Amino acid sequence: MTRDQLRQIIDGITDEQIKSILDINSADIGNAKKPGETAQQQLDDALQRLKSFEGIDVNELQGKVSSLTTDLNTQKANYEKQIADMEFHASLDEAIRAAGGRSVKAVKAELDLEKIRESKNQKEDLETALAKCKEDNGFLFGSDEPLDNPFVGKSGGSGGGASGFDAVRAAMGLPVEK
Repeated sequence: MTRDQLRQIIDGITDEQIKSILDINSADIGNAKKPGETAQQQLDDALQRLKSFEGIDVNELQGKVSSLTTDLNTQKANYEKQIADMEFHASLDEAIRAAGGRSVKAVKAELDLEKIRESKNQKEDLETALAKCKEDNGFLFGSDEPLDNPFVGKSGGSGGGASGFDAVRAAMGLPVEK
């Protein structure tokens, strides 16, 4: 809108009134342009980002994503298996110690670990296997016999009436108890 157009529309309008109307009109036009300028800036930004993707094969990217997803799932399964193995061996070690095993490693060598691991009732089967191992290989477990019957030597005797403790005390250089 121009000054001459306002004078033709409104008879007797002053320059001051024309200036006020044109200022308001200019402000309205400026406000109307702002969303358009913002939209243009967003469009320019989007086009710039799209240019960075030029030459990229979408099918190749999809293949990589698929491959990485498969690798991630495989790694997750491996970690879950490792955690299950750690939990199994920890419970196995605890059960062997509770059964009085002298060497966890030696007792494990005598057990069928795969059979116990695949068992549906691991706790019962482990207890049964440990009981059988203890029966077959008692030397791997702590002695159930009383302390008053220690092994003294090759002869098996106590050497002239001295008790087993007296022989041990003598071997240690301690006086015999009376």
